[in-house]
Amino acid sequence: MSLACYDAKAFFATNHTEGDSGTQSNRGSSALSATALQAAITAMRKFKNDKGKPAHVKPNLLCVPPDLEWEAKELLNSAYYPEEGTTTNKFATNVLKGALDLLVNDYLTDTNNWYVFDTDRVVKPLILQLRQDPRFTSLTQGTESSFMRKKLYFGVDWRGEILWGDWRTGYASIV
Repeated sequence: MSLACYDAKAFFATNHTEGDSGTQSNRGSSALSATALQAAITAMRKFKNDKGKPAHVKPNLLCVPPDLEWEAKELLNSAYYPEEGTTTNKFATNVLKGALDLLVNDYLTDTNNWYVFDTDRVVKPLILQLRQDPRFTSLTQGTESSFMRKKLYFGVDWRGEILWGDWRTGYASIV
């Protein structure tokens, strides 16, 4: 996650600045909780553009590893507010219910890190530029397959680039 984005800082950094925006942070260090998630959403909503005006970021996606799936589901789907430090006494209405969609990403291996994204903007958090569409190929016939002890080989041939988009569209809590 330390690949630089267009402002030469890491995509998730505590010191982004552009023009009159001031210093802004899209990186936290809190474990997933109602308070931490609300703070992340608020921070993203307060991001400013290079002219110092609101950037109008509207977070809509919480991305977590499998280890945080059930906690995230409780935060986003429970009718009652999940109070921190207890599994009982959930009486207040949960203001986070339905606020974000949930994506459980099996490829996330850091068990405590979580991410919030705004994926509805024109410029996305991640950009995929395809130069050549993926082509599936196989080596299943002819002398090559007998020569390779009857093993079959499959692959994908494509050309493209994946890069960071606007850092304002993402927030990470790296615990």
